[in-house]
Amino acid sequence: MVLTSTGFLGINTIRPMVETHIVHGFGSVTHGLRISHVSLGTDHYWNLYTEIGGALELAADGNIVGLMIIFSFLAQDKRGKKTE
Repeated sequence: MVLTSTGFLGINTIRPMVETHIVHGFGSVTHGLRISHVSLGTDHYWNLYTEIGGALELAADGNIVGLMIIFSFLAQDKRGKKTE
């Protein structure tokens, strides 16, 4: 992890290109950015990551719930259904 003199934070990179730059391994529900909440002993979490083909995926509690494909500008849910 690195924090540059310009305030850019890099995780798994020594040259962050934006304010927060995260580089992760093979894209899956166990990589990327995780936001967690623990309430009454139950851990609920969301992961946001890029998968091997470059698509941006969103997972909730380990299940893929959203996908954004490069250049399509079309958001889809896990069934491939268009979302507004």
